[in-house]
Amino acid sequence: MFFKHTTRADAPIMARAVISTCRQNGWSNAIQPQFLRTIFHDLMSYDCDFETLDPISIDEFALAMPEPAKRNEVLDLMLATEFLCPSISPEISDAINLWAQKLAINNNGLPLIRDLSRKLVAQAQQDFYRSNYFYDEDLATPDF
Repeated sequence: MFFKHTTRADAPIMARAVISTCRQNGWSNAIQPQFLRTIFHDLMSYDCDFETLDPISIDEFALAMPEPAKRNEVLDLMLATEFLCPSISPEISDAINLWAQKLAINNNGLPLIRDLSRKLVAQAQQDFYRSNYFYDEDLATPDF
């Protein structure tokens, strides 16, 4: 999931993008910056202070990160960061939607995260199946 296409050199801009959506008026959950520190340190050997890091605009990010696969990875990381909260605020949800729209990212993970945050596990499971290869295989199974 994380950083199949993103390189170590991309880490600073990726970090700034995530805090641009997920840390708008402070973190919703204290574990979010800890999670990001761990992810960036362990997977990209990049260390920064996610409490004070400056955000980046969508346009700046788009210029620096034109590759669709890398753009999708930043959205996945935004979603994973928000998943750590008991609920997703409308402001953050709207920000993530705006980034996805402006960056032309086709990622249906946000509905899944929203369903899970609302404890709608059955709906989330359906969304998960629809967006993954399991769906086609399970439809072919008579007992599904």
